[in-house]
Amino acid sequence: MSEPVYLDHHNATPPLAEVVETFSRMAKEYWGTISSFHFIGQQPMYPLQKSVNSLFDKLGAQAKDELFLLRGEEAIWSLFFHTYLQVSRESGKTLFLTAEGQEMSEIRLCSQMEELGCSHKLIPLNAKGQVTRQALEAAITSRTALFSISWANGLTGVIHPIEDLAAVCKEKNILFHVDASYILGKRFFRFQDLGAHFLTVDGAAIQSLQDTGLLFIKEGTSVRLERVPPSIAFASTLAVAVEERQSKFEHYCMEIARLRDFLEEGILEGCSEAIILFKEADRLPNVTVISFPGVYAESLLFLLNSKGIYASFGGGKFQLLETVLLSAGIERKFARCALSFSLSWNTTEEEIEQAIERIIACATQIKRCSKEIDLCKSI
Repeated sequence: MSEPVYLDHHNATPPLAEVVETFSRMAKEYWGTISSFHFIGQQPMYPLQKSVNSLFDKLGAQAKDELFLLRGEEAIWSLFFHTYLQVSRESGKTLFLTAEGQEMSEIRLCSQMEELGCSHKLIPLNAKGQVTRQALEAAITSRTALFSISWANGLTGVIHPIEDLAAVCKEKNILFHVDASYILGKRFFRFQDLGAHFLTVDGAAIQSLQDTGLLFIKEGTSVRLERVPPSIAFASTLAVAVEERQSKFEHYCMEIARLRDFLEEGILEGCSEAIILFKEADRLPNVTVISFPGVYAESLLFLLNSKGIYASFGGGKFQLLETVLLSAGIERKFARCALSFSLSWNTTEEEIEQAIERIIACATQIKRCSKEIDLCKSI
């Protein structure tokens, strides 16, 4: 069997070797808890502070901003819950906004907020898969407490116009949360310049360890979280992962973007009916969504899996890709035939060449079988 080609890096991606080495070393050397006042407890303070300073510097946070080390889902849950406790119950602002196409964990969280007497609204996407300024303005009411959005969609790669959305939130005086898990290292930004009150990053999405992540809260924001002693091992691995991801900025924006385009061109050449979705949108350099009309995504993904090509149609932490595409106005006949392919910094041209060959062969095989079945039915 040919070597497998993994093109599902936004669903799960292997931790960097530097991250694993750092975690192993820190967990072995600094196993004490910093809540203790003796030497063993205080020993991790210097490397911990060094890692925290690195995160502030690399992500452009100011000294008086607050940093909490929480895994991705936990960070957003804490943000929503404490917004309810400290804002909604005091002001009566109980409406939480997020976008169509957000990850399932956040969609479920919005529904759970209803048990606390809150409500939520999903803001529709335009034809480019984005939340526009006009759509956000139309969704905001006097009861709106928080607007939460992932800067870039993990399945489609579409990048939302964060600057415009931040301006609306500032004008309407509502809290604004941005998740930067998928855009980190692929677009330059500084938290202090975003106009957001909260910034989250899921460590697993940037090749840190599973169950690591962070939450920055802007100085002066009305929401506060309880301080929990951070783990030196987790803080260090996050700092290493952020630094490594940012160091690969040019590689992502040039070489990986070239390989993404190479994949698209190769598939179109061998499968002329294929459609590249969101090609005209502002999108990440490592993600493409391709529809194969007449070939159901489930069938194609199953066959590709048997050939060692690993892609995604959503599910798990994501909504189904078909659902996301429908929310952007993509016709069902194209949405149900689409797969998402996400590359990593170490994806090679040889892997893309193999992927093109096998994807075309599988799509062609399924379409041929479908035609034969239709022919048999007509006899």
